[in-house]
Amino acid sequence: MNILLIEDENGFIDRLTAACKDQGITIVSPEAAGLDKKFTSEAAIEQQLVDQLRAIREKHAIDLVLLDTDISKLGNGISQAACRTACQDLGLPVTRYTKKHSETQISHLKYLQRLAVEGASAIWVPNSMTKDPLGQSGIIPWLKGIEDGFRALKSYLDQHTDVLGQSLGPTGILAHALDRPSLRADLLGYTAQNFFFFAPSNDNDEMPRAAQDIGQLATRLGYWLYNYVLAFPGPILNAKATAAFLNITPESVTQPSVQAMLAPARYTGPFSKVEDYFWAEDLLELIEKNGGDIANAPEIKDAVITRVDPDHPESTAYYCMLSREPIKRSEASSNPDWIPSGAQVARIKQDLYDELGPLLSI
Repeated sequence: MNILLIEDENGFIDRLTAACKDQGITIVSPEAAGLDKKFTSEAAIEQQLVDQLRAIREKHAIDLVLLDTDISKLGNGISQAACRTACQDLGLPVTRYTKKHSETQISHLKYLQRLAVEGASAIWVPNSMTKDPLGQSGIIPWLKGIEDGFRALKSYLDQHTDVLGQSLGPTGILAHALDRPSLRADLLGYTAQNFFFFAPSNDNDEMPRAAQDIGQLATRLGYWLYNYVLAFPGPILNAKATAAFLNITPESVTQPSVQAMLAPARYTGPFSKVEDYFWAEDLLELIEKNGGDIANAPEIKDAVITRVDPDHPESTAYYCMLSREPIKRSEASSNPDWIPSGAQVARIKQDLYDELGPLLSI
């Protein structure tokens, strides 16, 4: 796996390079790539940047770009926004980070709102992963999981070009790529941002078939899937949203017998190596199979099950997008408009909603 690191601090480059050593990741620095050279006045800088990145990708077999938010010291006048735009033109996946660390609920709110503004051109690296020492922060498996997700989507589109000619639009193509054609109906609840992620197309437009266009489409689908569908729990749930859906605490979910029971519902599609996800429809089948309550399952009769909402054991709970924890239905507020309608398990806790007030609007 080869990563182009666009960063203007040599110390950070050295630390990340050291962390990736012997981990199957090669870091290509701006200096090694020649990206630190000044541009000529013979053509528009934007086009020169596209041409330069294209040549770098071919020479170094770049799989992923790791982009610092502030590259003002790079010395050639390019910005991170210009880099993201150029990578979009090339269909080159970008992960973006900042070295300013903040893990408050307000900072997480800003992160979620950024997904609705910049989510179509990069995936944000969790802030905790850019702290020292990098080798112990989890960034290595995270980067591998992100690259694997984009690679899986590109591989599917390369092997199933017939899908692109069926006027399925992004929802249909992604549903087929996840081997769940019926998922298209659920994904319609995430299409409010389709113009943003797939402009200038709409859900019924014919998708591109040329090799370069397929790369662009795979990257756009990857951004949409990771930054929108997976980020806001609905048909696919992260581990804590799964706990909310089952109305049991995250600690209950981690017990070996519960994990074994849930194994058939595990999501194994693109980005599944980044963290654990589960299919909501498969979890619902397990609930119905056990009389409407997962705790009735004989496979977990010896497990210690604690409820999110003990007063309503047969009801699902919600996942709070700010606290990132399960909450009772009675604790949930109505959603701001930047939470997609398809994210049926996602809510914001009422007291956080009341506290943050105007900050919840984009």
